[in-house]
Amino acid sequence: MAVQIAQGLAHLHKKRIVHGDLACRNCNVWSFGVTLWELITRCLPPYPHTQPKDMLNYLTAGHRLGKPTNCPDQLFSIMASCWSPCPRPGLE
Repeated sequence: MAVQIAQGLAHLHKKRIVHGDLACRNCNVWSFGVTLWELITRCLPPYPHTQPKDMLNYLTAGHRLGKPTNCPDQLFSIMASCWSPCPRPGLE
């Protein structure tokens, strides 16, 4: 499922269906990392103790989702790279 999501986002970006500016691409990559986290945790809420209005401050302070107990190191490395401010991987 995660591979299909990445392929779909890359296709939409290539076709310019999704706006291609850097901020938009980075948001899509960040969201993909959160989606991977949600898949591996079987849909646990990613930030249960953080209000939406506080998310920007929470993330800019460097807070990130933790590694789920059943998550392979290689998969968590991909997630963490999606949440890295710079550089982020592409969706290709």
